[in-house]
Amino acid sequence: TNITPPEKRYAARLSHLAWTPEPPARAPHYADQHWLVLARRDTAWAERLGILLGKYAQTSRHHLYPGPLPDSEQLDEALNGEARQVTTHVLLALGPTAADPPKAARDQVLHTLRVLQRLARHPPPPRLWVLWRDAAALTTAGVRGMLRTAAFEHPELHPSSLELSGDTPLEVVLPDLLADHQAMTEIAW
Repeated sequence: TNITPPEKRYAARLSHLAWTPEPPARAPHYADQHWLVLARRDTAWAERLGILLGKYAQTSRHHLYPGPLPDSEQLDEALNGEARQVTTHVLLALGPTAADPPKAARDQVLHTLRVLQRLARHPPPPRLWVLWRDAAALTTAGVRGMLRTAAFEHPELHPSSLELSGDTPLEVVLPDLLADHQAMTEIAW
């Protein structure tokens, strides 16, 4: 006979998610990191964020693509870089979405999935951050779910998300991105 009440029976086995307000992280003076920023060309803020990351990290490169995400071979070339340095962090900037919310949601999930699949096969796997600005809840729900699943299936990627409102200065998210001690993280500004 099971003596545990039904409402508590599976609580210890479930993953719990809670939004917890925390003070902003402090930026390191310098981080021994090699960043790759993946973004569509029409995501202007992503290139600016990559430049800001380059001020605090060892390197920061951009791979801007015109439309659909590059294929696996192009992603590998971007990950390896010209100097064949090891990419330690990847920032996937999800840019402007289509006017059709279901199509936009599907596109964002497919972009994120392709990057996750490639990074999981890349030795050593870099940390993945997925960042978006002013996105609709429907558009981001699938990406959040995929990142949470990836955290269990590929914990070595430390898949994390950062959501920004349109008026959030990019400088304030740098400490969160540069902090290596964080596990899988979801941050909203």
